[in-house]
Amino acid sequence: MRIKGTSNPKCELCAFAVINDKKISCTLTNKKTEKKASCPKFKYDIFKYNPGQKNDFGKFSKEDFEI
Repeated sequence: MRIKGTSNPKCELCAFAVINDKKISCTLTNKKTEKKASCPKFKYDIFKYNPGQKNDFGKFSKEDFEI
């Protein structure tokens, strides 16, 4: 099974990253880092993954699906 977010390691998805006021700091290196940066000790945290736009099915009506 492929889990989104694991194929492209980024600090914003790492278990060692702490996000405060849109700033990310690493608990391993005790330094500030960028969202898109990564390191070899990356550990994926599924709860930090924020998927893109959700589907809004309320904008469709019954007539949109009639033939």
